[in-house]
Amino acid sequence: MKCLSRFFVLLLCLSCGGCATLIAHTINPDSSGSEIVDREHIKNLGYETHQYCDSQQTCIAYLLAGERLSAESLKLKFDWDLGRNNEILFLAVQRPEEFSPLKGTVVLLHGFNMDASSMFWDATFYRYLGFQVIIPDLLGHGNSPSQYPGFGVHDAPLLAQIIEKHAVEGPVWLHGNSMGAVVALHTVQHYPKTAGLVLNAPMLRFDKAVVNFVERYGPSYARWLSQETIAEGAQLLTAKAGVPIEQTAADELLTKVPIPSLVFASAKDKVSPLDAFESVDNSLVELVQVQRLTHMGMATIDSQQARTLEAFIRQHQQTRLVSAN
Repeated sequence: MKCLSRFFVLLLCLSCGGCATLIAHTINPDSSGSEIVDREHIKNLGYETHQYCDSQQTCIAYLLAGERLSAESLKLKFDWDLGRNNEILFLAVQRPEEFSPLKGTVVLLHGFNMDASSMFWDATFYRYLGFQVIIPDLLGHGNSPSQYPGFGVHDAPLLAQIIEKHAVEGPVWLHGNSMGAVVALHTVQHYPKTAGLVLNAPMLRFDKAVVNFVERYGPSYARWLSQETIAEGAQLLTAKAGVPIEQTAADELLTKVPIPSLVFASAKDKVSPLDAFESVDNSLVELVQVQRLTHMGMATIDSQQARTLEAFIRQHQQTRLVSAN
């Protein structure tokens, strides 16, 4: 039904003008949708539901799982239904005989117009490694109602309080997908004790990201709109949210990130392409090329990414221990 209403919004835009306002309305997330995995199923797998509200009654809902998975192996299959072409990802790992569980917390941050359930796949792997996991519904998404999304700028102060509330022994890592990568980069500023970042297909500046996304995944009628018109709508949405659009560009934020950051990007991803991050000048940023995956496929990790990020975390976790001693 919402797709149909959006279609008529675009028709109205074309016939009456005022496209930027109508596009901003069209792309503003619908917090009632985008559930990837049933919440009841998630709760049955050891997750608790929580909510944190600040003094202004701005609230973020989140899932919390403190118990690590004890299985000796993990095998997952995820099928992204992209309409014309599906992308199937496999995550299969086997614990070595001398396995040392990792301690600490991983906060998993979803992309634009998604919700916490979309990070369930990745959270399962982190629990398998031994981590406590926290998966929030970002502002304007899932069970965190807000008139507009926070784009990380407004989410970050609340997320820092949630992390502090549930702190356990061990470091804190942030894992963000697409817009979630931007949220992670802002959260570091509010929670400087963060050990490091794992970022999957980080979002470019929001207006560029929306133009790229519509070109790659948009409905056929979106071709009636110019790139300039779509960009204006995206710029208006960030303005309504009270977020400077420059603060939505992960590639720019990465140049100043002060902690180790692992970035996965794919040349096949036309929304957050690999070459956008090749020029990031920061010795703390490690860029890893992922083969064959588009932007939607990059929303979850596969077996190779899992091995790479585990090695990254173990390396820097050990470095932190040596530094502390």
